[in-house]
Amino acid sequence: MFGSDSTTFLVIVLFKILTKITLAQQTPDYCVKGLCPKDTYHHVGCNTTRAFNSTCVKPKMVPMSTKRKNLLMMMHNRLRNHLASGKLDRYQKASNMSLMDWDDELAYLAELNVKQCVMEHDECRSTVKFFWAGQNLANRFQYPKLETYNLILKAFVKAWFKEHVDASMDYIRSYKEPPKEIM
Repeated sequence: MFGSDSTTFLVIVLFKILTKITLAQQTPDYCVKGLCPKDTYHHVGCNTTRAFNSTCVKPKMVPMSTKRKNLLMMMHNRLRNHLASGKLDRYQKASNMSLMDWDDELAYLAELNVKQCVMEHDECRSTVKFFWAGQNLANRFQYPKLETYNLILKAFVKAWFKEHVDASMDYIRSYKEPPKEIM
């Protein structure tokens, strides 16, 4: 018969085993061949940890609260709708521009990119659900108490949207439909 110490030890061991099994089932293999559009691309989630790169200087992660996530999605979707409606000079109405929703897996991959402390697009951030995931980059050196995180987010989204001047309808028309098997 197990004593209380043995039972406690058994429960802890079972909890650790179940936790490892659950985590293994939840974390996709980002190193799997075929996940990136080109097999020569390195996936941001392949063989990485959640730790900041040693080259990062005084890094700080801003927690993405539900309120911030909603703000970011609302701003993106309003601007995308403005573009899709054909109300933006030089752009025709869009035929298939769905609303964007927050995705925790893409947010996790974005966090991995940020923690490298390199202001560059990663080669691949594809997921099974979002094979052609895009990416927006921005950074800001913040001085204490001058700006709220929400104001910074708003400035980032406005800056990203201003990039529409670098594109054209000809550029958009040059895109091909992704193969049906990955949609």
